[in-house]
Amino acid sequence: MKKKLLCIVIAVGTWGLQCLYEVFKLFGVKNRACFFSRQSDTLTIDFQLIQQQLRELAPEMEQVTICHRYRDGRDGAVRFAIDQLHSMWLMATSKACVLDAYWPVVSLLRHREELTVVQIWHSVGKIKRSGYQTLGMASGRDATLARALRMHRNYDYIISGGDAWTPYYCEAFDVTADKLRGYGLPRLDWLLEQEDTRPALEEKYPELRGKVLVLYAPTYRTYSISQHRELTELFAGAEDHVLISRFHPNQKFDDASLAGDGRYNSEDIFLWMRACDYLITDYSSLALEAAALEKKTVYYLFDYEQYTQQNGLNTDPKDMMPGCAFESAQEVFDAICHREYPMEELQRYRSDFLPACLGSSARKIAGLVAGLREEENAVVTV
Repeated sequence: MKKKLLCIVIAVGTWGLQCLYEVFKLFGVKNRACFFSRQSDTLTIDFQLIQQQLRELAPEMEQVTICHRYRDGRDGAVRFAIDQLHSMWLMATSKACVLDAYWPVVSLLRHREELTVVQIWHSVGKIKRSGYQTLGMASGRDATLARALRMHRNYDYIISGGDAWTPYYCEAFDVTADKLRGYGLPRLDWLLEQEDTRPALEEKYPELRGKVLVLYAPTYRTYSISQHRELTELFAGAEDHVLISRFHPNQKFDDASLAGDGRYNSEDIFLWMRACDYLITDYSSLALEAAALEKKTVYYLFDYEQYTQQNGLNTDPKDMMPGCAFESAQEVFDAICHREYPMEELQRYRSDFLPACLGSSARKIAGLVAGLREEENAVVTV
């Protein structure tokens, strides 16, 4: 009964918003692109790169950005509601809209036919299940509410990764393959273009000099974790290795001290990615960024049974990288400190799961936003 009432509230609220939106539409359309992010309170590297390319392709096109990483609490809800209203005005009077996550009013409302909506998402592939794939699962959304909120509707284009991910993108967004564009994310372009970030980081953090740098970056879980304690203790005893842990900002912990002291958190995670010798991850798409950089990647799957049951996987690290996927901290430690890394597995992974052409994602996405025909915006990659 409670869920039914909530759906009625959503329907009535959507009707009211649509009425207001129709008024906004009366003010006409400006030559403008709006960008909405729920991944960060500041401009993400993906948006930065797209906007830079858009300034080159369509210098007369105005750009406006709303960045709001939603947090629980009344204050966060009020600010998010204000941003939704602001974004309605922008959409009603713009030519294009770019998102990196579900943005409620984009999916709920009926737009002008002229509005182009581009969903870039915030991961390069679909290792773990998401969206419509996880409706009703422990880590997913409630199916009834998701449909009431029209989750992931109204997209003209969805930016995907390599061809191997196509069926999973279709399932996650509940779309047909013609909506997908396998460009990969602009941050792949950026990572490949960057100079080595290690010298600057060693200058700032002298304790890293001469050490094997291991970056531990697990995916977000809806439940608390503590199993990485053993991994931290093992590397603390390794004189020639240093472990830097970077957790999702919303991750919960059984003990707050397990989140670490935050010493290295001021640096962008992709700077650490560029500098590290090894990446330890699990079901995160960071494995794909690491593969693009040919970084040695090891998978620490301490909650393999729980995660696969509560969230589900599209591609299993144990199958993709069998010589690099482990459930115990000791096995992960030994694989990095005492064994030769199987580079052939990493090369096969790169071939199977990365976009065929790297280096032109930002320009191609900017072309969609600018309204160029895709053949006009073709990029020859050597």
